[in-house]
Amino acid sequence: MSINNHELIGSNVEHTKSENIGGKFKEGNLLYIIIHYTAGASRKSSVRALTKKETRTMYLLIL
Repeated sequence: MSINNHELIGSNVEHTKSENIGGKFKEGNLLYIIIHYTAGASRKSSVRALTKKETRTMYLLIL
């Protein structure tokens, strides 16, 4: 895996666009990176839940 132009790239990497697009963070405004256990039934169900507009989740990385 590698990071290219702010994107994770690799043979097992999938990108799913979220409905929650609000623009880039202003430099210095990103205060926290939160790592947590999602407890979804599967990776796909977690991605589906976290990309819905109701969740207001903008950026995420599911491993």
